[in-house]
Amino acid sequence: MKNTFLENRLILKNNLGSTNGNERKSSPIEYFTGEESQLQFSYSKQESSVRADKSNSEIIEKSKKLKPSHTETKNTESSSHLNKLKELAKNKNWNIRAKVASSPNTPKDILVALSKDESSKVRKAIAFNKNTPEYILAALSKDESRDVRSRVASNRNTQKYILTRLSRDEDFRIRRSVANNDNTPQEVLELLSEDENREVVSFVASNRNTPKDILTMLSEDNDDYIRQSVAHNNNTPQEVLESLSEDKAVRVVEFVASNPNTPREVLVRLSKVENIDIRLSVAYNPNTPSSVLTTLSRDKDNLVRFGVARNPSTPFDTLVALSKDEDRSTREVSYDRVKGR
Repeated sequence: MKNTFLENRLILKNNLGSTNGNERKSSPIEYFTGEESQLQFSYSKQESSVRADKSNSEIIEKSKKLKPSHTETKNTESSSHLNKLKELAKNKNWNIRAKVASSPNTPKDILVALSKDESSKVRKAIAFNKNTPEYILAALSKDESRDVRSRVASNRNTQKYILTRLSRDEDFRIRRSVANNDNTPQEVLELLSEDENREVVSFVASNRNTPKDILTMLSEDNDDYIRQSVAHNNNTPQEVLESLSEDKAVRVVEFVASNPNTPREVLVRLSKVENIDIRLSVAYNPNTPSSVLTTLSRDKDNLVRFGVARNPSTPFDTLVALSKDEDRSTREVSYDRVKGR
């Protein structure tokens, strides 16, 4: 699977090292590398040693491969696996029950039963399952566990009236999840843009459904991380991106340089700056003009040249030239792309 631009940029920057050596907190864009983007279950040494875990996991994995329509049939294979799922839903090991709860093909009657499980980790898995019925999500939105409510707020199938109620939750982590949900109503995002917690506001700034007038307002916020989120949002107006391209914070300008909606004339200007991270972001941007990519293919920094080699908009002749680059990684990527055309 190909890495996204952001993943590649972060990998390359980590190899390069920090530009100023200072520690900084994670931005909303970097926050969702784990907990909020996918379910993660911790396994204790004692639980992972249970002999039945391997076979149980195989049953659950097989159930995931069954097409939804097949789970409704009477054929022996599907019935056997579904019956086994029902048994596993009653397993004493919460990890096993949580796996059943997270399976996309677990029948709704089992999901309903597990939504009342004594373990909050199991209920959390139910809250994030895309097939969990609406009325169960509504019930779990009032769960005593903050993690469960947060999962409901993150579920893309959670109804708007539930998200609206959760946007008023006293715990900022729930409001943060609401702010990150693409299904959150614009009027709720507008209210959350004035939240007392800066992380919540940052996630509003990164939400693709946030109204443009709110993004414009947030682009003038004093918090660098909020402006950074605005700069990364693909729906940010071009005039706002142009303004942010001259921001005092380098990280903000980096995300302007990586935004595919940034005007080309701005990318041309940013391709000539001294800061390597900004030039690297321009090199990866698929909207960067081919003439600029050709110029950057001769950049003194090998990471920038590598970025050009990975850019889908790089001209063929430029790739041919890069296939002879002194940097091995740049050479190999360019050669593979030339060979593949």
